Amino acid sequence: MTQPNAPVADALAELAALLRMRKGERFRVRAYERAARVLRATPVDVSELTESEIRRLEGIGAGIAGVVAEYLQTGSIAMLEHLREAEPPGFGALLRLPLIGVRDARVLARTHGFTGLADLRTAAGAPDGLDTLGERLEVRVRESLRRVDAVASEGLPMPLARREADSIASSLAAIEGVADVLVAGAVRRAVDLVDEFDLVVVGDEPAAVAAALPASRTVVRVLHQTEHRLRVASVAGRPATLWVTRPAARGAALLLATGSTAYVAGLHDRAAVRGYQLRYDGLWRGTTRLAGESEAEILGLLDVPVAPAELREDAAALDSSVPLPVRVADLRGDLHVHSDWSGDGKATIEQMVSAAAARGYAYVAMTDHAENLSINGMSRTAVAARRRTISHLQDRHQQIRILDGAELNIGLDGGIDYDTDFLLQFDITVASIHSHMDRSTRQQTDRILDAIAHPAVHVIGHPSGRIIGHRPPYGIELQAIAQAAAETGTALEVNGSPRRLDLSGEMVRVALAEGATLAVSSDAHSIPELDYVHNAVPTARRGWATPAGVVNCGELDDLLAFVDRKKRRAT
Repeated sequence: MTQPNAPVADALAELAALLRMRKGERFRVRAYERAARVLRATPVDVSELTESEIRRLEGIGAGIAGVVAEYLQTGSIAMLEHLREAEPPGFGALLRLPLIGVRDARVLARTHGFTGLADLRTAAGAPDGLDTLGERLEVRVRESLRRVDAVASEGLPMPLARREADSIASSLAAIEGVADVLVAGAVRRAVDLVDEFDLVVVGDEPAAVAAALPASRTVVRVLHQTEHRLRVASVAGRPATLWVTRPAARGAALLLATGSTAYVAGLHDRAAVRGYQLRYDGLWRGTTRLAGESEAEILGLLDVPVAPAELREDAAALDSSVPLPVRVADLRGDLHVHSDWSGDGKATIEQMVSAAAARGYAYVAMTDHAENLSINGMSRTAVAARRRTISHLQDRHQQIRILDGAELNIGLDGGIDYDTDFLLQFDITVASIHSHMDRSTRQQTDRILDAIAHPAVHVIGHPSGRIIGHRPPYGIELQAIAQAAAETGTALEVNGSPRRLDLSGEMVRVALAEGATLAVSSDAHSIPELDYVHNAVPTARRGWATPAGVVNCGELDDLLAFVDRKKRRAT
């Protein structure tokens, strides 16, 4: 995806980085960071937009619009230049690197003379180019550059994209003559990173509806228009394609707008073999429309199963053996939940348990951080105290089983918190990597394999370690990990945190092919975050996961038997 506004976005991001050093600037920092993200995603050069169009972009009010106008007119921002004066050249740009703090940025700029990312990359690509930095700083620089390069072209995380698409749909639905708006495209398929939106706009008079769409508050600029489609720059910055159709053709438009390209190409082939044409306005044989109002009717005529949208990434979904994928309603419990016993938890155990019970769960695993996560992990004394708390709470919450769990830390050597006897006292554990993200694929794989081999580890949490928009996944040999998980009876997690979605849908498919079992969990740190299973489930569905392959779709006795089989490996 091209980024015509990268220079102004970079300037705003650097301004935010420099303001972060000053007290009381938290809200301005966030505002400039958000504006930079929106401008970076906007598909039209901001210099071509009017002032009113710029201010329609999300997060860009009068103040930031003025800063953008200043940059467009002069090529600089007075406030940014003023902040730069107090530091060595290049300091602000270097400060944007994810693992580089104020002290390191000053060392790089003042001591080593780096003036930005370009010459830092040049040095990193030359033999011995970073040797003078010392081992610690060189490692941080190389890892920072890797992260910046990896996330530069990332789209919007699926949960955030879904929210933006729903907002656009709500705005378009208010237009006179619009009967319905359907979210399609990558959002409907639950693609984990979304570059653009597709929406089907339904109305009895498509021409009139199409003429009215540009005036919507959610449309910044029309980029291209045909008889039945408009490609626009949305207020979210992302491009959006609006498919306009009559009610009688809504199914056909939704089918084509949902995609994927490979899936739709397969449908066209099926139609051609039968002498049909599949168009945005229906399935036709000559001048006769055979179907159009529903996807199911069209697919039936093509002898194609009605695959859920998440499964339509390739032609495999055209096959008659498409499974019925897991649903949120299939989950019987959540196996990764934190409370205020974790330093980053926002609610008490009782509050989290009550909220889980209200969702109809049969069980919930309280997996607060273990002792080796020094910033907020539980000591052995704390584990014992929390265990007493859980016992008391269980008496008051008979409708749900509270599992005494922990999220363990996988060390650099593959070791985990506590000793084996102590670990086996937990009802269930999740083991995750939280440190040393910069190691080789072989090292990271070995760490996870060692944890899988431990009899007290039942789930591997967020296996690839990615934080979308901040940190790319570290390398792992997923097939080897999935094979070991299958052999030992260890589940691999599909983590629903919006910035994780880890395993990804593609990785889920690989894991299932190797016989691994999944745990589809929220990683909730507050009551609202229990809803993160609504992110985890679509991600698992993209990997063709069924309830039979998800351990927490089983009843409590099934889960306990799964855990017990692993624990017995200790004897």
